[in-house]
Amino acid sequence: MRNVTDGIPLTALVAKESVKTGWNGAGGGFGLSSAGIAPMLGFAAGSAYSRTERARDLAAPQIKTGVDFGIIPQLVMTSVAAGFIMYLPDMMLRYRSIDPGDRALRAITTLMHWGGAACIAGAFIWIVVVLMNQTRETGENDSTVAHALTKQIYNRLRYVEREHIIFDPTTGQEGPASKEGLTNLLKQES
Repeated sequence: MRNVTDGIPLTALVAKESVKTGWNGAGGGFGLSSAGIAPMLGFAAGSAYSRTERARDLAAPQIKTGVDFGIIPQLVMTSVAAGFIMYLPDMMLRYRSIDPGDRALRAITTLMHWGGAACIAGAFIWIVVVLMNQTRETGENDSTVAHALTKQIYNRLRYVEREHIIFDPTTGQEGPASKEGLTNLLKQES
């Protein structure tokens, strides 16, 4: 069995090989416009997060929620369509010379307003039903407990660079320092 102090904690390795950098700057100058010479000023800022390949492979596993966020584009499209449907009658009245007292036009505008509201209500109900079903199917409480146990095991793992392995000092289990090796080691112990 390996010595408990062999290597370094896996979490320390991942932290050491992960870098978050930020940058910012300003610039200025003069430009020619129809009003004459005009001063210009601009600012820019940003940040970047980078990891080595080894840090990416040996990073802590993330909890998988039961929610599929692939529905967000559908929600946006439904909201835009509902807004367009609700705004269309007003746009027709504004940009056309149509008599607002026309009964057919009033019926169409009323239907469009209620149709847009129905789209929004239907989307909301669909979202609630889908999200509730997905959470129920995955068993959120079970996954939270399993993730806590996996995180606890991950936090005690150590990395030995000279042999390129990871091991658990508590159980003596060890494996190659790779994504597959980490996954296998966490599955064996949980």
